[in-house]
Amino acid sequence: MQKALDESIKIKKSLNINNSVTITTISTGFNYVPKLINDLFKNEIKERIDELVNIISEEYQEEGYFYIPQLCTILKEKNYTESLEQFLLEQCGNKMKFSLYVYWIISSYRNQEDIKSKNFLSTIEMSLVNGLSKKNTKDITNKILTDKEIFEENISKEFRANYYNICIKFYQNIKTFCEKLKEYPIKERKNILNIFLNNQNKKIIQLIKRDLIEDTSKLIKGLYRGYILPFNDSESVLDDESFLIVKFNNSYCQCLSTKARVPCKMTFEVVKVKDLKKYDEYILDDLCINEGRQTEISSCKTISLDENKINKEEKEINEIKEEKNISLNDFLYKEIKEEETQSKISLTLEEEKNTEKNKEKKSKLNKLINLGKQMRSLSLNEISFFRNYNLVNLQNKYGNPFGEPWSEITQKIKSTSPYRNFPSHTIKSFIAKSDDDLRQESLAMQLIKMMADIFKKANINLSLTTYEIIITSRTSGLIEFIPDSISIDGLKKKTGSDLNTFYRNFFLHHFKEAQKNFAESLAAYSLVTYILNIKDRHNGNIMIDIQGKIIHIDFGFILGISPGNVGFETAPFKMTKEYVNLLDGINSEMYKYFLSILTKGFLEIRKYFDSFVKVIEIMGIKSDMPCFAGRDINIVIRDFIARFHLDKNEKEINELMVLLAKNSINSWRTYQYDVFQQLTNGIKP
Repeated sequence: MQKALDESIKIKKSLNINNSVTITTISTGFNYVPKLINDLFKNEIKERIDELVNIISEEYQEEGYFYIPQLCTILKEKNYTESLEQFLLEQCGNKMKFSLYVYWIISSYRNQEDIKSKNFLSTIEMSLVNGLSKKNTKDITNKILTDKEIFEENISKEFRANYYNICIKFYQNIKTFCEKLKEYPIKERKNILNIFLNNQNKKIIQLIKRDLIEDTSKLIKGLYRGYILPFNDSESVLDDESFLIVKFNNSYCQCLSTKARVPCKMTFEVVKVKDLKKYDEYILDDLCINEGRQTEISSCKTISLDENKINKEEKEINEIKEEKNISLNDFLYKEIKEEETQSKISLTLEEEKNTEKNKEKKSKLNKLINLGKQMRSLSLNEISFFRNYNLVNLQNKYGNPFGEPWSEITQKIKSTSPYRNFPSHTIKSFIAKSDDDLRQESLAMQLIKMMADIFKKANINLSLTTYEIIITSRTSGLIEFIPDSISIDGLKKKTGSDLNTFYRNFFLHHFKEAQKNFAESLAAYSLVTYILNIKDRHNGNIMIDIQGKIIHIDFGFILGISPGNVGFETAPFKMTKEYVNLLDGINSEMYKYFLSILTKGFLEIRKYFDSFVKVIEIMGIKSDMPCFAGRDINIVIRDFIARFHLDKNEKEINELMVLLAKNSINSWRTYQYDVFQQLTNGIKP
């Protein structure tokens, strides 16, 4: 720890920084891992490289996953990286989602002439197929396998290889489909999208049949029941915690046409692998395909459930179960047929129906299960603020500019889904893009997530909405859809009102809370925009959500590059007079609150400036990403550090934030850029 702090002091001295800034380096989390990775990147001594990789592997493995793009870049660019290669392959050996993620990162960032990366890509599949980690290797080294075990191992390898390639092909097909879709007239695109999604549902049914009918190994049991979702939103990268896409819902999918591309919003149901394994007793069969239309799972068969396999999260339900001595599966699945229960169960379901006492217990259990289902279907945001969204919607004069609430969409899909009673069953959406380089977008979101984590750890009320961005090739990828939100451009076109008028007439008696949410998110994104020097901030790239929070999207111009490289937007961040009016003017308590959290957030981020520098520096070496291509990375880093004003004390930073906000409010160029976007693209200022 002391050594790390000493090195931080050296950094300050090398940059001619005074002692106004306390550089924070902690021994856990993302703040220390960038230092390890940066040392790994700059070191040319093999023994030291091996030592650093070992530290990441043994002590910071989970944190290291967040920096896979940086680790893959080091692997591509540096020598003596055998230990790093081994570390990545070991992780690929037993994690399907991780393997896909690494494969896409390497293939998206590599040059065609890069033989080293090309060879590594083929090694990923080999490692995954063998499915061996250090621990597994040690376990079987001295073990003599039986003929049955050898057979099962070979079957497992074959299935893992097939599934890996099936998933790669699935996401490649999405890319190809989006590319071809722009060739068709706009009126025909939705029908073509429906056909494509119907075909995907058919393929999922085929995967499920294969998993249930064929003798699949326990190692990959359950993975074949859908396409693995590569979002890093579960507690672990382990396969059991991964979500599988089990069904697309055509009603909530659409084509989002732009001038040059046709991105597609795809909505689908997902279930965690561990649930599909846990409830393996409920074998899904009688799969039917209705003349090429949407596939359905028409029925389920049941086998008695071993009490030892009941999850801890169902402890309370289990206690009631033991009290009434009845099988849990009778209540988890309404549509399943009753079969013979465990021998110790003395009462049949029919007998219980005739017993008033058991009816009362059954009612109690059903209420508990239904409550659990309702809680699982609600997001924290919906619970905390807009539980009465429909009431608000009925009272305001704008109707429903945000569209159908996501909670209602989720409930509708769940109500008819054969998967609705699985604990992890939920609804997700992504926007599939092709002919679009999302590598820079991914880097920006990585940095934004770092800032969000800093704000959270410091308990500062600054709100950033982060979302997943998965690169599937150099020109394609998936962006997680943000529900219950609309661009400011779309909002103004629907309502005909400015933001201040809209907030007061839509949120009504919730206005103060929505106004506070706006201030906290505005301050957060003002810092993001300033620190990352983000441009192209027109109202098509800025969203408002149902809680009143502002959300920035589309980070195609960061670290100083701008549309046409003309550098027209010069304001520190976007702070229009319209925003100020919504905050009740520059003399209001809400505006003072905005400046207060803006300053607190900046001072907190500044403590970790070296972590941001390390992440950007690694990705900028020999990079052809737009924000680095043709530029001197040293100048990019110099300008980035300068925006932290490391030579200023806290009082001077407070004055600086006031000045930055003032310059942003009075920016003529910000207004003119919005006018330009209206004239050329029809985007409302």
